[in-house]
Amino acid sequence: MTCRALTSTQQQETAAIRQVVQKMQDGQNTQNGAQFASAFAPEHDYIVINGTFIPNYTREANARTHQELYDGDRQSSLGGNLNQVGILLDVAKIRFLAPEIAVVHLKSQSYLTSRPDKKLEGIITTVMQKREDNWQIVAFHNAPLLEGENGRGWINLLQQ
Repeated sequence: MTCRALTSTQQQETAAIRQVVQKMQDGQNTQNGAQFASAFAPEHDYIVINGTFIPNYTREANARTHQELYDGDRQSSLGGNLNQVGILLDVAKIRFLAPEIAVVHLKSQSYLTSRPDKKLEGIITTVMQKREDNWQIVAFHNAPLLEGENGRGWINLLQQ
């Protein structure tokens, strides 16, 4: 596999994309739906971790839905309420398709804030577009990582 060095422009864009990911992570970890959704384009496609596809999702609807989840008592797959779940996001790979479009793969770890050792790993694939000098998520797919060797293999391939 051939690795190409990033141009200075791509390095700047990579840093800006990482800031978008950080904004989304911070929104989740502070239970702020508006901050979480601010990483997304005004209209975007969203696939929830259970496979539910929400086309043409608005930023406002995304913020409202996440805030309701943070404020509610819905159970998470980790055992606690969703409002007790934190997340760590790590950019595994960025592929620029054009100067203003990138596919960004994220490794995610969801954990109960009361039990950080209890984790659920996942992979998030996004398509980001630079609009008016800001990177925004235009498509988002959240998927759980398979248990065992096969699940780990996907992350290892992405990091090559």
